[in-house]
Amino acid sequence: MVNCYMNNNLNRRDFIRITTGMGVCGLISVLNPTIVRATQSSFNKDEKKNVLKGFIITDTHFGLVNPCQPSVEQQREAMKVIRRRFVDLDVFIDTGDSCHNGLNKSAERIAKRDWTKIISNDCGRIPFYQTPGNHDVIHGSKSDPEEENNKITNMTCRPYYSFDIKNIHFVSLPELIRDIYITEETMAWLKLDLELNKDKTIIFISHNSIKGTSASDREAAEPGEFGVINSDQLKDIFAKYPKIIGWMHGHTHRYNIVKQNNMLHVSCGILGPDFFGGEQKGIGGVYFEIHPDKFIIRCFSASANKFHDEIGFASLSKKLAVKTSINNLAKPAYSYGIGEMNDGQKISLYNHHSSIGESDLYVIAGKTSEINDDPNFYLYEERIVKKVGKSWMLMGASVGNLKFLQAENNVWKWENPGIRLLKQNDSSEIDVCIPSAPIGKSICYRCAPNMKYKASITVKSSGGGQKCMLQLELRDKDGGFLKILKSPEFTLKIGKHTYSKNFFIPNPSEISNIYTTSLSDNTLQLLAKAKFTGINEEIIINNFNFKSLKPANAAENPEIIINNKLYKHSGNINSTKPLKLGTISINDARNVLQCNVGGKRKLSWLIRQKNIDWQVRNASVSDKRNYLEIKSMRNTYSPENEVVIVPTQPMKGAYVYNIQNIEHCRIYPLNRGNRKLKIEVIDCNNKGKMKVYCDLKPIDVEGALNWKYVEKNILININRPTNIIITT
Repeated sequence: MVNCYMNNNLNRRDFIRITTGMGVCGLISVLNPTIVRATQSSFNKDEKKNVLKGFIITDTHFGLVNPCQPSVEQQREAMKVIRRRFVDLDVFIDTGDSCHNGLNKSAERIAKRDWTKIISNDCGRIPFYQTPGNHDVIHGSKSDPEEENNKITNMTCRPYYSFDIKNIHFVSLPELIRDIYITEETMAWLKLDLELNKDKTIIFISHNSIKGTSASDREAAEPGEFGVINSDQLKDIFAKYPKIIGWMHGHTHRYNIVKQNNMLHVSCGILGPDFFGGEQKGIGGVYFEIHPDKFIIRCFSASANKFHDEIGFASLSKKLAVKTSINNLAKPAYSYGIGEMNDGQKISLYNHHSSIGESDLYVIAGKTSEINDDPNFYLYEERIVKKVGKSWMLMGASVGNLKFLQAENNVWKWENPGIRLLKQNDSSEIDVCIPSAPIGKSICYRCAPNMKYKASITVKSSGGGQKCMLQLELRDKDGGFLKILKSPEFTLKIGKHTYSKNFFIPNPSEISNIYTTSLSDNTLQLLAKAKFTGINEEIIINNFNFKSLKPANAAENPEIIINNKLYKHSGNINSTKPLKLGTISINDARNVLQCNVGGKRKLSWLIRQKNIDWQVRNASVSDKRNYLEIKSMRNTYSPENEVVIVPTQPMKGAYVYNIQNIEHCRIYPLNRGNRKLKIEVIDCNNKGKMKVYCDLKPIDVEGALNWKYVEKNILININRPTNIIITT
């Protein structure tokens, strides 16, 4: 196997021997004695009180078989180096492509297990967040890849969300539907989120770069692969909200920092394959600090255990002088929701954060009635891979059955805007599909049943006579066909005309779904097609869309129903100014939310969990106020059913932070007013384990099979249901 990661002074065998056989100080002094001082913060005590420290990794690609993919052992050791070196982080972030796609079931399970254990679980007592990459939510497994990723990475709702740490606002902004596109749904939710947080310092975490900010050689080598296509739209947002100071991303598999318009754009390197080589060697990531007056970025090589500026790459460390909103005393928060949610739509929400107090629910009205993205075909990009082929990409649609990469396209051309179907010399059928057909099997638009929808297409034909049929396909969350509804076949007229059909989408009672039972997570999704035949001359398509046709009320009258409790507003609402719909309590591990709205039949909503005190990874959590209940795994790839429980605020006294092989338990933490730390184990196997952080050796641990105290950790073994009571 080609070793792309070790520098000239440290081979792989020495790297593993040193990192596993020595303590952190010994390790650092072997590599460079001066780094011992660097592991300590370089600021005085007053500064340390008001600084946020974080680390970002990206593109681990677990499961990939490639000469430049590091071994699982190398990735594990790199994480150990990072965790030993940076001992006082406030947050750990992964910017996507966690596991590779196209794996068989066995390889996929192993890859997701390894990522869970080595990355998410082994972050330990640090809040951990991921924003997905294209291999996570677009080119994922055959089932709904977004849902699969959400289960593994502990997301409550959609892959776009935000969180606050020390009054710094982080926003996850993934590319969905297409690798390089941030959808209208995501952008609608983003605008709501930014309006609510515009007075805070804001940092984006995403997978792709803003055009013109990533490593220029990569963009030149493969155009259409890296920069977000709606970068100009995002740049307008950056200008409107000047407190945005960073865009942190992956995907390029390179380290790079670009200062542009008082922002730092950071390509966060790799913890996976170095496909393209170059001078920058070694897997690692990016360390960052946010101070009251500056934002610091330093790229870090875990292979060498050095910052890149220490091994000759001065450009890979930068400081942005900027006033920030950091406040060490501010309470953490977590926000989630959906942009442009359709009337009648339902979704399940999984709690991975508990909070002291209630949450706030905000809404804004939808701006358009169209469900699909870019119905006028304004957004187009060509991806070119030299000596391999080319892709012709619309952001909200696909045309024909073209391969992912091929030499030429004899099917269609982009009209800027619009699309031109080319003349076919046979009876070929050409489908225009929304969203795009290659991913339409597993990613469609989520819609409600028992509703009327209208599909419309506007076509210009010089001679007429071509045939067109409109089709709506109802599918389940895994892409399985439930119902196909078709229009009559239209014969195109000469000139520009619109052809449309109203469809009623029934609720398929033959399968369990969230609309037949609140216990189901099976959503219903729609895909639309226009099927053309007899294309004896070129024709131009100017618009293709589908929308909800439920009769509009005189006003929006927005309603959000959560676990059968109604929150509503009578009358119209603004499409730019958020309305607080209510103060709510969502304490169950799983909740069901429904949106009802008039007007344009779309509503953006956001729930902000204030004053969060615990993050629970791999299982959802019910917050019962004086205890937390954990009883169902979401991430079934977590080895030994390991659940990580992380304090998001400073905690006094002992607390549980890890449980294994325990199916159901209740934790009575000290920060909820309990006099003693108690863990009520209701269901477990005979290899149950838990880890408890405790500054001092406890006086007693009741109910354990055995226990020991090691370096401020109480390690407890159990073999049956029991009550563990810890006296300190």
